[in-house]
Amino acid sequence: MLDIIKEKKLFIFDIDGTISLDNRLFERTTDIFSKLGSEGKYIYLVTNNSSKLPSHYITNLKKSGLDTDKISLISSLDIALDYLKKKGINKVCWVANEAVSLYIAAKGFTFDERHPQCLLLTYDTELSYKKLVKITELLYKKTPYFVTHTDFVCPTDLGYYVPDVGSFMALIKAATGKIPDKSFGKPERYCIDKALYETGLKESDVIVIGDRLYTDIELGNRAGITSMLVLSGETTEAMYKTSTIKADIVLSGINELYEYL
Repeated sequence: MLDIIKEKKLFIFDIDGTISLDNRLFERTTDIFSKLGSEGKYIYLVTNNSSKLPSHYITNLKKSGLDTDKISLISSLDIALDYLKKKGINKVCWVANEAVSLYIAAKGFTFDERHPQCLLLTYDTELSYKKLVKITELLYKKTPYFVTHTDFVCPTDLGYYVPDVGSFMALIKAATGKIPDKSFGKPERYCIDKALYETGLKESDVIVIGDRLYTDIELGNRAGITSMLVLSGETTEAMYKTSTIKADIVLSGINELYEYL
């Protein structure tokens, strides 16, 4: 199966826990990206993390020494906003930190917590009880409920994980009985469809590489594309052995990928 890697034309990488952690690139990441770029491969970074702006990732990856000129970035936040625009939804009650709130407003959306067309829950690192009460109120009014992604935890460089949108969803469900009408991050295939449309390639040309089973690897399984799990983030070897979600390829870290390119 490792031989198939050379045949792939589109490489989709997760960011946090896969190629970096808190802006610190893992070993050989720059070498891998340089080689892929020199061979004319398409490189996409896809993140579910909607607490940070796409520009944040690009800026910090550049500072870490990565050449980002040949890299495309897709975030669950942008996918969500693109969807809302296409549906003609512009009055939104979004739950987000200050930086993301300003970004959403700059994209032409109006914040409306009284009569919104939908509720959009992002990875709000400034989540408060007041915001939770507003979410509860809107869901009891049957407001359409969208989330950027469903990750339960987010990795940090501190050696542990912190609550992410999936954890917020569990709390909200306990209070209201409601689950989101739609999610836009992995394992939903919106990012795959966007990358295929932009490159003109097909599923058999793609490999998705990530550290999380229920998002990155499940995305590959649902979309029918080759998946590679790296054991440098959330998933441990013990977790993988007991999981029903299986990857086509398993490596200890992204550094091992270089020899198979």
